[in-house]
Amino acid sequence: MALRDVSLEMLRFHEAGEPAPPEAVREWHRWIHNAHLAHNALAHACEEIVENGATSQRLKTMELKLAHAMGQATYWARKDRW
Repeated sequence: MALRDVSLEMLRFHEAGEPAPPEAVREWHRWIHNAHLAHNALAHACEEIVENGATSQRLKTMELKLAHAMGQATYWARKDRW
């Protein structure tokens, strides 16, 4: 989602033929950095399950990391998102 949001923001400046102000570029960097952190945390939680087996605690950790990677505090099941 962060990459989508950054892309849309960049497109807005591009279509207007304007350079992005430094504050916007800093904000985009923060979004991308936070997405990187969320992706790494989710990948680590998944690797724990793959390498060491599924436990209820590992599944709960993966669920939380998935929610964070989706920009949410708690996981919303797919059936509840639409």
